Amino acid sequence: MSDLTAQEDGFTASGPLRGQRVLLLDDLWVRGGYVQSAALALYRQEAAAVVPLVIARRIVPPYNEANTLIKDKTLNEDFSFDRCCLC
Repeated sequence: MSDLTAQEDGFTASGPLRGQRVLLLDDLWVRGGYVQSAALALYRQEAAAVVPLVIARRIVPPYNEANTLIKDKTLNEDFSFDRCCLC
């Protein structure tokens, strides 16, 4: 399965979800392909809404400019739970 885009056969939902709202929990976001694939499976079972909640994000600097910016900023500043890592 690609970790870049939703895969048609990546996941299956165990039953009908017609009209249900689903909270999709993921432990780690790398590039988004797994969340997209899981959401696609839920929508195929007619979920009314799928909202992903990701616990952590892996920063891969060479992947894109935003990741490089985040890495550079975090290397130059002390970490604090009192502020967002992007602020």
